[in-house]
Amino acid sequence: MSTSPNETDESSPKRFKGSNTISINQNYVQDALKNILRKEFQAGSGFKDDVTGAEVQCTPFRHVSLPCFIHDDQFVSDLITELEGLDMVDKSNDLYKFKQSMELKHAKTPSIKAFRKMLQDQMLPWLKDITCHPLNDRIDLFCSLYQYTDVLLCHDDELEERYIAFIYYLVPKLWSEEDGGLLDLFDVDEHGQPKDIVKSIIPLQNMFVFFEVTPSSFHQVSEILTQEKSRFAISGWFHGPPVSRPASHREPRIPLFPCTSIEEEGFLDWINPIYLSPEIQADIRERFENESEIELSEFIKEEKYEELAAAIQCNSVPWRHHGPPNKRSYDTCRMEDLPPEAATVMKMMQSDAMFLLLSTLTGLQLHELAADSDEEKGASSSAANGNSGKASPAKCRTEAQRWQHGDYTLIHDTDIHGTESALDACLYIGCEDWSMAAGGYTSYVAREEDEELLTVCPSPNSLALVYRDKETLRFVKHINHQATLAKSSRYYSMYAVYYEKPE
Repeated sequence: MSTSPNETDESSPKRFKGSNTISINQNYVQDALKNILRKEFQAGSGFKDDVTGAEVQCTPFRHVSLPCFIHDDQFVSDLITELEGLDMVDKSNDLYKFKQSMELKHAKTPSIKAFRKMLQDQMLPWLKDITCHPLNDRIDLFCSLYQYTDVLLCHDDELEERYIAFIYYLVPKLWSEEDGGLLDLFDVDEHGQPKDIVKSIIPLQNMFVFFEVTPSSFHQVSEILTQEKSRFAISGWFHGPPVSRPASHREPRIPLFPCTSIEEEGFLDWINPIYLSPEIQADIRERFENESEIELSEFIKEEKYEELAAAIQCNSVPWRHHGPPNKRSYDTCRMEDLPPEAATVMKMMQSDAMFLLLSTLTGLQLHELAADSDEEKGASSSAANGNSGKASPAKCRTEAQRWQHGDYTLIHDTDIHGTESALDACLYIGCEDWSMAAGGYTSYVAREEDEELLTVCPSPNSLALVYRDKETLRFVKHINHQATLAKSSRYYSMYAVYYEKPE
C-alpha cells in the first residue's frame, strides 16, 4: 500500500527566509500515511511506502525509517555546517570509540536550535500518536562523529525511562555499505541475549530512524571502514515514565579446577630457564609486589615457541566463536581439539609446577609450598612431581583464544568472575608486528570509573601477569580494520586466571 503520488505536492518545506523554524516532510504528517504507519507499527507488521520510502519493520524489533525527513536541502546543509563547528569530545572505552558533542539543548546556532524545536513541537506528538507510548517532554540530543575505525558495539540502550531511540543521519550523499557505520540489529536467543545480526540499515543523508528501547533491542554501529568520509549523525532518546525491566540473564559460572600433576622434565622442556633462577625470581617478585603486574618476555624456549606458533596457526584447528556479542566476540578451541603443542602448554598452565612457579614469582598463595618458599627458592621438582603436603584451595580456569578483526570483550554487570581478586596470566602467540592502533590490547580499569590503570599490548612469547582486585575490571579493546593491513592480521593467546581462594 502507498500514498497517492499527488500528495507529494504538499511536501514543500515550511521555512521562510529569516525564519529559524523547520518542518518535517509533510508526507509523514498526512493522515493517509500516518494511519498506515500507526497500524503497522502497533500490529507488529512490515510495511514500506512506495512514494516516500518510509518503512516499518518489526524484525528483530520495531523500527521505522523515514527517508527525506526534512524537505529543505539548504537547511540540511546549514545544519551539517553548524555541527561541523561544534567542539567534539573523544569517547573511548570497552563499548565504543567515536566523538560526541555536548548536549545539543545548550547549542546556540540557529539550525541546531530549529532542529531541536522541530523534534519537541512536531516529532514528539507524532511519535506519541504512532507508538502510543506515554512520552514526556524530555529529549536527549547529541551529535556524534564516527571516523575511520570508530565503532559502537552491541548494546541495548536500556535505561528505565528511555522509550524511543533515534538517529538522524547527516552522512555524505554517496555513503555505501562498504564504508561501514551501519546500524546493525540483533535477534535474541532463548535467554534474551543477542545472537545474530539479522538486519543492517545503511546510513542515508537526511534519514530519520527510530526504534523502541526494550530488553531485546540489541544493536550496534558497525565499524567505519572508509578513511575518506565521516559519519555525522544527531541521535538521542525520547523518554517516558519509568518501566521495570526484567533481571539481566546470568551465564553459568565457569568451572574452576585445582592444579594437576605433570612430569618435571616436561615442564622444564618448555620454560625459559632464566625464570627458574632464584635470583631472577627474587627480582621479578619484588617488582610484581610493588606494581602488581609484569611481562615476562621469551617465556617459552625459542624452539618450543616456534613449534607452538606453527601448530596453533594451522588452518585445521577447529576454532569456535564465543559470544554473546553484548559481552564478547572472539574464537576459542576446546582442549581436546588443540594441536599437541598447544594442548601441552594449556596443561602446563594448569599444572602443579606452574601454580608453584607463579607463587614464587608473585608472592601469591597459589600452592601449598608457597608459604614455605622465599626469594631463594625456585620452582621445586617436588611440585612438578605432585609431591606436596596440605592441598591448596587455589584454582584456575584456562582458555585457548584466537583474536582477529572485529573481536573484543566488554565489561558487564553479570560477570561473576569479575567480582573476585585474581591473577591473570596471558601468553601471546603470533603477534610479531601487532600495533596498539589496531586494538586487541587488554585494558584494566577501576570499577565505576573511566580511569585506565594499565594497558597490556600483545607481544610474541610474552607472559603477561596482572593481579586485579575486586575493584578492577578488564576488557580486550575492539580489534579494528587496521589489523587487516598488518602482516599478522590475528594473534593467539593462552589465557589463565588463578584464584587464591575462590568464592
